[in-house]
Amino acid sequence: MNTISAINKISFKGNTLNNNQTQVQAQAPVPEIKNDTVELSTKNKTGLIDKIKANKKIIIPAAIGLATIAGGLIFAIKTGKISFKGKIEQQAAEAISGNGKIEQQAAGILSESERIKQQAAEIEQRAAGILGENEKILKNSEEIKVEAQKQYDEVMKILKKEKEEGFKDVVDKSGKTIKRFVDDTSTKGARKIMDELDGDKILRKTYFNPDNLEISRIDKGITQNADGTDYIAEKFIYSDGEPFEFIKDYKWNPDVTESWAENFIYRGGKLSEFIKDHKLNPDGTVSQAENFSYSDGKLYGFKKDYKFNPGGTVSWEEDFKYSDGKLSGFIKDHKFNPDRTESWAEKFVRNREGKLEKVDPPTV
Repeated sequence: MNTISAINKISFKGNTLNNNQTQVQAQAPVPEIKNDTVELSTKNKTGLIDKIKANKKIIIPAAIGLATIAGGLIFAIKTGKISFKGKIEQQAAEAISGNGKIEQQAAGILSESERIKQQAAEIEQRAAGILGENEKILKNSEEIKVEAQKQYDEVMKILKKEKEEGFKDVVDKSGKTIKRFVDDTSTKGARKIMDELDGDKILRKTYFNPDNLEISRIDKGITQNADGTDYIAEKFIYSDGEPFEFIKDYKWNPDVTESWAENFIYRGGKLSEFIKDHKLNPDGTVSQAENFSYSDGKLYGFKKDYKFNPGGTVSWEEDFKYSDGKLSGFIKDHKFNPDRTESWAEKFVRNREGKLEKVDPPTV
């Protein structure tokens, strides 16, 4: 049986079907397919309708057969008996509809992109403000190191003299104690505490090793709260004779929690971290309003409204990351869940050129 594999350049003029160089009259018989009836219609030049019915199985030469079948298909398509055109139109309509959806999605993506760009610009502006704050903190840290060195030198001079006397209490001419030496029972070892007094008020408290006079801590401006807890205006902590940490407005609360307004931390004589409005909560968790981190004197991280939750989890409102002094990452509404998984509402990641590389959508 002959089959059609392709139809090429078929046209119809009058009552004649043209297929390349082969002409077949429209009245040519059309082969029957499984006794089904195929009705074909066309118009001649005068407008008369020729109807052709083929109900018999006719064997014809292959070339004429192919052309005849092709002509029959053309007639059927022209009269709508075979709905190829309808299907094509339907597919075209679906394609147009799909294109509309794609365009709608594209518009949404572009809108989201603009929103991200706008937020990124706002983040960079805020980061610039943080960098400005960084300069202020670094300037303050230099002043603190000068003050720390001054306190260290003053106390060391006193300790060298008192060591020769055997670390005995010192009284003034009126008989009031102005220097008091006690053993430090808060730590293991032979560390002592020297209190410099003005009546009942402690002006300065020094924690030191009596053997090598290594100073580990100096507290300045101490007052006793009504509940028996201490309030320290300035707290200098040392490591290997150099300032390691400085805490301003330090307080032990009645529930034995810690809080302070500012905390400067040093590594190798350089400021490595600064915490503002720090608090140790009654449940033993830590929170602070702002936390600046440094490397080689440059800001590389900032956390706002940071908190350690009771389950050992971490959360914060905003987290800025830096690389070479440029914003390289930003996380908003971050949280470590109890199962040690991470979640955040927004995460912006940038490369060292400050260009936005990645934005993660809100996650649960």
